[in-house]
Amino acid sequence: MFKVKYVLIPVILFFVSCSSTDSGSNTDDGAGTNDTSGGTDDDGGNGIGLTSIVSTIYDNGVEEGTFTLFVENDQLISSINFDGGTSSVEYENGVVSKIRTLDMSGELDYDQFFDYDSQGRLIRYYSDPIDLRSDNVYEYSGDQVFLTVTWFDNSGNETDEQNYVLDTNASGLFVRQESDEGSVEEIEYDADGNPIRLTSTRPDGSNDYEIELTFSEEEAQDANQYFRFLFGNKYQTNGVLYNTLLNNSIDRISKNYLLQSQCVIGNCQLNIEVVQEFDNQGRIISETRTRISSGEVVEFTEYLYE
Repeated sequence: MFKVKYVLIPVILFFVSCSSTDSGSNTDDGAGTNDTSGGTDDDGGNGIGLTSIVSTIYDNGVEEGTFTLFVENDQLISSINFDGGTSSVEYENGVVSKIRTLDMSGELDYDQFFDYDSQGRLIRYYSDPIDLRSDNVYEYSGDQVFLTVTWFDNSGNETDEQNYVLDTNASGLFVRQESDEGSVEEIEYDADGNPIRLTSTRPDGSNDYEIELTFSEEEAQDANQYFRFLFGNKYQTNGVLYNTLLNNSIDRISKNYLLQSQCVIGNCQLNIEVVQEFDNQGRIISETRTRISSGEVVEFTEYLYE
C-alpha cells in the first residue's frame, strides 16, 4: 500500500485540485473550527483568473500521458484524465462532497463521496460502485485518528481490511502513522508547516526509506497546492487522509513551493528538482520536475489564465 510517488499522480484518476484560499487562513486548524471553506486573495498572484492546469508525465523522455484540470470562478470543476475519461466535482460548504468519473465512452465509471463531521474533518470516503475500491472510515480521539480501510473485489465482496493509527502534533498536522502490521511512517515539519523529512520503518524495525524535502521561502500559490480546492483550510489533514496516508501526499500538503526531494535511505525514486516560473503579475505559469541524476524531465505542468 505504501508506494512513494516521484511525480504528481492525479487524484482525479482519483482527483487532484487547486484552490484560492486566503493566505491568512491556509493553516489547517486540526480539530478546531468547522470553517473549511477558502477565501479569495485579491493580489492577482494567487490564481485569480486561473482556467486550467495541464500536467504531462514523461518516462525516459517519452510522454506517458496528460491530464487537465479545469477551473471556473476559483473552483475546480472538472478534468480530462490520463485514460481519456472525465471527472466532475461537486462541493458543499466549500469542500468536495462528490466526484463523478466517466469512462472514455461517457458511461459512469464510479462516484466518490466525502462525509465530514461538524468540525469539517473527513470521517468517510468511499466509492459507488464499491467494486475493486475501498471504503475508508476515520475516527477521531484526542490527537489520534483511527483509519479503517476495507477493500472489495469486483463483485463487491470484502477482501481485506487494513487499520492505521495517525498521530498529530500541537498544530493538528500528522506526524506519525502506524499500520496494524507494524510499519511506521514519521514526518517532520519546519516552522512554516512544510514537511521536510519522511521516514519509513518496516514491521521488523529496519529502515525502509527516508526522504528529505527542500522548500522555498515564499508561500505557494493555491494553484500549485491542489488539495486546497478540495478541502479548503483543512487541506493538510483531510488531504492526507483522502490521498491515503502520508507518503502519497507529502509534497502536496506544504505551505511553500517544493524545490527538491531526495531519498537519502532506500530506493524510492523521489530524487527530483523542481522549478517554478511566474508571469509579470507574479502568477505561477509552469512547474518542471526533473531527475537530479540525469536532468530528465519527469513532469511538466502549465497553469493557464484568462
